[in-house]
Amino acid sequence: MPAGTGGIGFDDIRYSAALDAVLVPAGHTGKIDLIGLGGSSVTSVGGFSQARQYTGGHDVGTTSADAGNGLIVATDRTVQLVAVVDARARTILASTRLDAQPDLVRLVVPTREIWVTEPDRERIEVFSLAPDGARPTPVHDAFIAALGGPESLTIDRARRRAYSHLGSTTVAMI
Repeated sequence: MPAGTGGIGFDDIRYSAALDAVLVPAGHTGKIDLIGLGGSSVTSVGGFSQARQYTGGHDVGTTSADAGNGLIVATDRTVQLVAVVDARARTILASTRLDAQPDLVRLVVPTREIWVTEPDRERIEVFSLAPDGARPTPVHDAFIAALGGPESLTIDRARRRAYSHLGSTTVAMI
């Protein structure tokens, strides 16, 4: 990974068919790296918090990202923000402060929502985005209780459900 000598620290990686790339939130580098299929190309989106070197863990910078509908959404753990990125221009369009330390972020394209897990507060914070054509600024919409702390998040668009692993033994369907 560019600028990833010694490690980067991230929580998850995602494949985006629309971007034909793997999204790697590169933690301490302050970037999201997009790796083209086959690994032959890497482009980056900058503008997130960074640290001079990787000291372990996944608590610095951007550690989770998702994409869809021409956008990339990402969390920045250092400053507790969720950001919306123009996937083509690779620039941050808007960001909004989170209510708590983030873990994972998912873009729910059909409902134009961003879901951010906040395990320490045992909940998911939901943001809505403006309709197509408007500036896509995340606006806080709701909290979903996730007792035990949401440690994963998968969106099933076809069935309009979300799944999260809670605590050590429970999978919740939302």
